[in-house]
Amino acid sequence: MRRLRNHIGLQRDSDETDAGSLFLYRVLIVAGVTVVTVLALLLAWSGGNVFLLIFAGILLAVFLRGLADWLVRPIVVTSFYRKISDAPQLNIFAEEPGRTGR
Repeated sequence: MRRLRNHIGLQRDSDETDAGSLFLYRVLIVAGVTVVTVLALLLAWSGGNVFLLIFAGILLAVFLRGLADWLVRPIVVTSFYRKISDAPQLNIFAEEPGRTGR
């Protein structure tokens, strides 16, 4: 603590400390803590809408996932639908090499 006070010039090289410099040191500490607290509160206040939007997005994603799981249960996939769903993977709709599509 003494080294910090010496570094910023609030304490003389001797051990004698006058009341004015000690008061100034305490005022600077309180002012720094106050500024940091105010900045943290402003950040939390302005970021509140962002946090609410993120939370709403998570809730919507959970709802849609639950709805999709609930809808998929009664659907029976027949071989016809499996062929249709495999069609893009098998490149059935791909153009032949050398054709330009005109």
